[in-house]
Amino acid sequence: MPKIKDIPKVEKSKEIKRQCAICGAKILVQVFKNGKYSGGNYFGKIPFYTNKAQAEALKAGTTKERWGKTEITILKKDPIPYKYEEYWECNKCYKNW
Repeated sequence: MPKIKDIPKVEKSKEIKRQCAICGAKILVQVFKNGKYSGGNYFGKIPFYTNKAQAEALKAGTTKERWGKTEITILKKDPIPYKYEEYWECNKCYKNW
């Protein structure tokens, strides 16, 4: 039987509730003090733009750039987002990808 001092201490964590962006399932994410998390897959924040902001950016024009052998079109002016949303996926949807 292990002694009490040999058992590692469990970090305190907080739980946050999120929703899967693909299937809409509820996700319970455990966030630890060191910044790590478990229970879901986080992919960053997605910006949302108004139609007016997107139209202004397109009106400013585009330019073509080469990235290796691929040619991509880049907006000369970035639209200004009015809000950001976190993008989370549940483990089931992440594995199906």
